[in-house]
Amino acid sequence: LVWGEVTPEGTPASLTGSLAGNPARPAVVMSSVDATVALPNVAGFTVTVGLTIDGIQQPEQTVTLVGGPATFDALAAEITEGLTGVTVTAIDIDGNGQDDRFIFSTNRSGADQEIVVKTTGENSLVPSLGFPATATGSGSDIEFAERAFIVGDYLNAASVKSGSGEVQLTL
Repeated sequence: LVWGEVTPEGTPASLTGSLAGNPARPAVVMSSVDATVALPNVAGFTVTVGLTIDGIQQPEQTVTLVGGPATFDALAAEITEGLTGVTVTAIDIDGNGQDDRFIFSTNRSGADQEIVVKTTGENSLVPSLGFPATATGSGSDIEFAERAFIVGDYLNAASVKSGSGEVQLTL
């Protein structure tokens, strides 16, 4: 090596990929098994949720159901109405035309969001919603779908040092 010379001369690198990422996502948990709720007989049952908003843990929320919803969509709406910062949705996971699972999600997005759907508590309806155990979900910040790569034949070694008989390359 000759100090200050690199042969062949380096080729400037370029980046491929996208600078646009996937948007931040809310914290989400979905029931892991089909719901077994006996509608409309849910009055007096409870749903308890723990929530972290922007990294700050919020007081636990418990909603006590008072209505007699006829559908899982109506039940999800009643639970959502009783909670702050949370949306509950009934979904048809197997495509048979009938809702059979529930999704709980935070209304805010980002990595500092967390939701905990708890199976504990007096008269908890959560196990019947398809949650055999307490479930936790975390949000995420913007994520890039494609990694950036360096493209080119050569990389120009900007700093070539010699010392103690060894050649050290700093890239």
